[in-house]
Amino acid sequence: MLSALDDLQGHPDGSDRDGSRVTGLLDECRQKLCDYFECCFAAFTSGGSEANGRSIAALGRQALREGRNRVVASGVEHISVVEALRRLVDEGCELEILPVPGDGLLDPEDLRSALNDRTGLVTVELSSPVSGIVQPVGILASLARDAGARFHSNGCAAVSRTSISLAELHADTLSISAHKFGGPPGVGAILISDKDLVTEVPELLRCPFTMPNIPGIVAMTAAIELLASTMEYRRGLLSHLMDQLYASLREKGIRFRPIGTGETLPGAAMLELSADPYPDLLHEALEMGGVIVPSPVSAGRISYLRALGLDDSQPERYLGLFLGDGDSMVEVEIVARELRKLLMA
Repeated sequence: MLSALDDLQGHPDGSDRDGSRVTGLLDECRQKLCDYFECCFAAFTSGGSEANGRSIAALGRQALREGRNRVVASGVEHISVVEALRRLVDEGCELEILPVPGDGLLDPEDLRSALNDRTGLVTVELSSPVSGIVQPVGILASLARDAGARFHSNGCAAVSRTSISLAELHADTLSISAHKFGGPPGVGAILISDKDLVTEVPELLRCPFTMPNIPGIVAMTAAIELLASTMEYRRGLLSHLMDQLYASLREKGIRFRPIGTGETLPGAAMLELSADPYPDLLHEALEMGGVIVPSPVSAGRISYLRALGLDDSQPERYLGLFLGDGDSMVEVEIVARELRKLLMA
């Protein structure tokens, strides 16, 4: 990244020597992303929100041009997805939101029932940034493709915790954001499964003559290379720490149940706590005490509960946790100890 800041001053659309150097570097970074995620092309963005917005807008508008004006989405999508869908509705699309039950998993049969010959786009997140619940995207994307629709998935929350193959997911596009996996903020990418899609839907690419975040792209690529070399270790560590946290909570007499019965990201969970009464502002107390790191996801917790049909009249009964690979048994014990203090007070 420092080398890119110091040495690369060219524009990738330029025909001079500096422009050629930048183009070569971006192509190298793109290929490394494609190799890791098993996709055919990567379009760089300013982050996950732009990647979501640009993908949905481009694929939705292309579907409209093809006479397919229906869009289907799950009820638990990120706000950047929701806003992009709203714009498509303003442009003439019909939107169907599929409800997600209390276990957090979208039923593939619900999607199958919603698809018809006018469905042009389906979007379902790969995993929840609130609970870590992983959606059956491979099955959902295959259903969409069989019906002639394109499929986008928001993969931002999953990249740092599990290996992702776009080829195995069968999705057309997947959004990623560098700051979610150890890269810098302000850079991300749209991963594209088929090079023909780049030709058919050129809106997926950046606008011509705009300057990409070259140092950020280089740093994002370095973060992916580090991730590739440590993923197996990270998955094992995070799973072990979550098991230890569950054991420590039970040892301290804290009653809880994890939300969701399917796959969750390693080190991630939403717990329904059993207490009477529930302490006010539990998340905020844990954040203010430095026990858990404040997260913008906390603000979306209540809307997530509502989307799942869970009781949001006492939102403090639901605790969302994402352990990091910088955590250890020390942090696990602190969480369990401080949670017990708040619940038993």
